[in-house]
Amino acid sequence: MAVPHHLRPEDRADFEETLRLALVRTGQRALKDQALADADVISAAAGAEYATYVAVRQDASRRPAAQSTALAALAVLTPIISATSAVFLLLAGYILQLADAADPLPASLITAGWFLGVIAVLS
Repeated sequence: MAVPHHLRPEDRADFEETLRLALVRTGQRALKDQALADADVISAAAGAEYATYVAVRQDASRRPAAQSTALAALAVLTPIISATSAVFLLLAGYILQLADAADPLPASLITAGWFLGVIAVLS
């Protein structure tokens, strides 16, 4: 495997942020400036580790994020949709019950509304 002897442009910001965190004192400004100037030499010295870092980053960027995105969307939308549906079903069921609808519809709407309300609370 070829060892990179320079920092990639997308890694320069991470390198600078790491330096900023490591050299937080103002008295170490000269050391920070020297490290920024010698970033290519530093990355060449840590070539194997940097190559592993680049490979992991490329592998992570190739993976589809659809599963994690779908799960996050489900986690956010489930309580919102179930709570909204519960309110409308309960409202419709109780209104039909007050109107003396003889059908089993009002009881079914109320049952479904309470079920969705429980789902909204639990999610």
